[in-house]
Amino acid sequence: MASESHDAWNDGAPVIEPSPSTNPDTEDERGRPSLLAGRSSQPLGEREVRAVAETFAGLDYTVPIRYDSDGRTSFRIELDEFDIRTGIVVYGRDIYPGTGLIDPNSALGMQAAAAHEISHYYRWRDRTELPELEFEHLDEALTSLDAAIRFSQLPPHHVRQLILDAIQRIQLHYQGVRNAD
Repeated sequence: MASESHDAWNDGAPVIEPSPSTNPDTEDERGRPSLLAGRSSQPLGEREVRAVAETFAGLDYTVPIRYDSDGRTSFRIELDEFDIRTGIVVYGRDIYPGTGLIDPNSALGMQAAAAHEISHYYRWRDRTELPELEFEHLDEALTSLDAAIRFSQLPPHHVRQLILDAIQRIQLHYQGVRNAD
């Protein structure tokens, strides 16, 4: 798996390389992709990679990030060289929106998606996340709402996108509960 690290573009935020004990191809307890299907699948050029890194740095330069050209955007928990669990946002080509305008998650802009991933980091750090898989959509909804509040400096359109994403995730959770009965 090709993974690129762009630490020169994140204004000093830690960029963590996976340790040998971490396999980025497998899902750990928090390595699930945050974004639903329908997001962009176009490869990112150097300009886009830099723009995303600068967006993350502009929102919060203290959150560790890494670009993975083959991976999906997610918040992950990895072991550092001292076997200490460390949170990191890994972003891929799906950080950009897809072409589906009706699907709130597909239409979520890059800035809003970055804010959402940073909020995952803080919800994990503050122990307010819902890590159980059966609450995944509720956790994603809470994360989008957290991002809408935490990053009120986002353009109003992006804040609305985050709120619409939260509504969609609550609906998906409800559908899952109804279908389980």
